[in-house]
Amino acid sequence: MRCIIGTTIMFILLASTAWADAFQFISKSNGALAVEAAVYFNGQLIGYSNGQGIIFINSPQGLNTFEVSYMGQRSQIQLKISGDPQVKTIYLK
Repeated sequence: MRCIIGTTIMFILLASTAWADAFQFISKSNGALAVEAAVYFNGQLIGYSNGQGIIFINSPQGLNTFEVSYMGQRSQIQLKISGDPQVKTIYLK
């Protein structure tokens, strides 16, 4: 029974392909933090950046395309999700 439970847990952990990375959005035009920028993945809102322009994104590992809406501007950006705990800075148009 332990073997079955252990194998099941291992399978679930290995099957999980979602990783969380932190990104800080900054406006390229004026250098301001992109506070409360809306972030979409596959057309679905996944969250908003915080007061420091940071958002934690949990999505499949690898290069993914996101849409960021900030101050009436929408930008499509590609972000590499790797599970790296460091905050990555992204400049928005």
